[in-house]
Parts: sequence; structure tokens; C-alpha cells
Amino acid sequence: QKELRGEDFFCFFCPIVSQKNDIGPNRQLGKLASSIKELEPQLTAVLQMNPQMRKFQAQRFNYAICVLGSPHFTCGRHYWEVDVGTNTAWDLGVCRESTPREGVIQLNTELGFWTVSLRGGCYFFASTRPLTALCVDLKLQRVGIFLDMGIGSISFFCVEDGSHIFTFTGVSAEEPLRPFFAPSNFLLDQGVLSVCPVMSPATARSPVHPGENE
Repeated sequence: QKELRGEDFFCFFCPIVSQKNDIGPNRQLGKLASSIKELEPQLTAVLQMNPQMRKFQAQRFNYAICVLGSPHFTCGRHYWEVDVGTNTAWDLGVCRESTPREGVIQLNTELGFWTVSLRGGCYFFASTRPLTALCVDLKLQRVGIFLDMGIGSISFFCVEDGSHIFTFTGVSAEEPLRPFFAPSNFLLDQGVLSVCPVMSPATARSPVHPGENE
């Protein structure tokens, strides 16, 4: 693996360093960059004048391409489904409300992330430490996520056939948990993860019990 030197560019999705001269010009990207640069002073002024915008800026991820759902789970059972489509890389699950949002994000349970991930279109793993490799049908397109704050567990299921993917136990309820979404490979995919309408949270229950369809 080469090291960065001078004006080289590093791709975060592969161990390749490209020389500046190897990258062809892109007029659309150039126009977009110019527009953003022109708007930067106005955006800075808005952030300085509006306390709510400063709070929003502090809560967002400033480097990683991921978002948190609006619900704050503190008790009860919760179930939601996410359509991952044909994306070849993504991360789904929950994280602590206080999880760090600056710089590179490391997904593991010790840092407050309980997630299942896909990389390269075929490698599934859970964010244990060390990572746990998972055997999942490659045709998976919709993931069911069941969070039980009462017993401290979160389970993942393949909605198409109801098979169990993975269950985390010992999930901390000391602070609110929030849904976590990351369409990781935005360079190769459209990067779309869709939350699907499901049953009322009041009647939520696990599609299967862990171990039935492992």
C-alpha cells in the first residue's frame, strides 16, 4: 500500500493512492465545489446567528456518511424494517445517544454501536469485538430489527423468509438508543436505505425467537 505524498488522493473504500494527474477533470463536480465555496460565508453566518443550527451541527456526523433516526428509545419493545435494496454495503442497528460523531466512526459494541453490516455485496458481520462473520442469504433486501429494552437485546431478521440473522444481548439501557443507518458505499451504489411501514410499536414482537432459524 502506497503512502500519501504531496497532492495524492486517498480512496476511503480501497487501499489505493491516486496521483493528482491520474484523476480526470469533472466539470459538474467543479461547479458544485465552486457553488459550495461561494455559499460558505453565508452558511457560517447562519450557524453563528442561530443557536438551533449550532446544536444541529454538533449532533450531525461530520465525516461518516450515516444518520440517526429521530426516535429516542428508553424502554419498551420496538420493531422496524429497512429496505436495503441491491446496495453492496451498509450498516444498520442502534447506537447510544451520546455516541461520538466526529472523525472516523468505529462500529463496535464497546463504543455503543449494535449493528449488522454488509461489505462487498457478500460479507456480512456484526459489530462485536472482534467482528462476528454472519451467514446470510445474498438475496437479502429487507432487514427487520427488533429492539427489546426490557431484556437488553436487539435482533436482526431477514424479512423475506423470517430467518434469524443475529442477536446482541446485554444492550445497555443506561441512556437513550437511536436507530442507526449508514449507506456506506455511496460511490458504487445509489446509497438509498428506506424505512418501511410496519405494525404499531405497541404490538411489536420478535418475528422469531433467536436460535429458531439460525
